[in-house]
Amino acid sequence: MCRMIAFSSKRDVRVSRFVGDLKWMAKSGKKSPHPNGWGFFCKDSLGNVFYSRSTRPIFEDEFPDFLASSCIIHARKASPGTSKGLFSVHPFLFVRKDSILALAHNGSVKVSESEKRFLRIGVDTELIINLLIKGDLKDIPERFRGRATSATLLLSDGKRITAMRCCWKECDYYTLFLKEESGLVMVSSEGEGRELENGEVITMEDGRIVDVKLVDCGVSV
Repeated sequence: MCRMIAFSSKRDVRVSRFVGDLKWMAKSGKKSPHPNGWGFFCKDSLGNVFYSRSTRPIFEDEFPDFLASSCIIHARKASPGTSKGLFSVHPFLFVRKDSILALAHNGSVKVSESEKRFLRIGVDTELIINLLIKGDLKDIPERFRGRATSATLLLSDGKRITAMRCCWKECDYYTLFLKEESGLVMVSSEGEGRELENGEVITMEDGRIVDVKLVDCGVSV
């Protein structure tokens, strides 16, 4: 379980604004606190990449403020039975073809005994990563329906960010809200804006929405 936020901007903006929003969600939002670490994956307009993870609660940690045009930020509340520690903190990086992708996930997936031997760090999100290495977002509902609370996630290549809301249980918690400003688009687990439909997939780039589609999650909110 987690709280998370992402933004895409036409110009570099201060990341501290969004970290501040996430601190509030993690400390005082739904099902708070979310104390089991936090991390970010960001990129600025010059191509510089900023990636960091911490085991400290985001609301007790220091943040080295910087400018970025694209960012996903995640605060974790470990699912029961899952590992804790630095390697379990989102976002996770993985390689698909020739691209390095960052993934932040909100939800819990039931892991079978046979699947446990394929998990390197003992986190259920690894199952989603393994699917995305060879598959696509549209494959997620079929694979995880009936065994997960949610596969709500943020996926970034550093420039383009895709946000997907797909939940099966407690859908009032596994939310994403979309807000648009001049030259900036953001999504967050809580806050102002339009609530994404269950199964809605939004892709953002350079401060604008470049694609909107629906996948069949098999349940309505």
